[in-house]
Amino acid sequence: MLAVLPAAGSRAGSGCDPALAAREIPVLRMLTLDAAELDRLARSLSASLAPALPPARPPALVAGESAVGGGAFPGTSLPTTLVAVDPGPLGADGLALRLRLGEPAVITRVADGKILFDPRTLPEESFEAIGTALRQALAE
Repeated sequence: MLAVLPAAGSRAGSGCDPALAAREIPVLRMLTLDAAELDRLARSLSASLAPALPPARPPALVAGESAVGGGAFPGTSLPTTLVAVDPGPLGADGLALRLRLGEPAVITRVADGKILFDPRTLPEESFEAIGTALRQALAE
């Protein structure tokens, strides 16, 4: 349970500052993002991906779910805003493979013939690199 871990730099026995924990512990930050912040992140990620795509196939924001994971939360999901990309003639599986094998490796979801990026699970500072990786994957 996270509440028993003292916040970084705090004195022993002083407890945990939930706001600090949410900022400093990546998984806790991801789990506690609200809808407005997810929408902002999705729009920012979409803007980073758009230059890699043909104008006729811009990224789209779609409602979706983030899997929380196993362990204490098997089968649990949280609502999110996904960024969907039409992979064009490569197909979703082909583009997903190129992204996974690229540098940096980018892991995406594939659903309904689209590549899905979940901004809940991506650090905002990585959005530019992800856009570059997408451009490289489409150019191969």
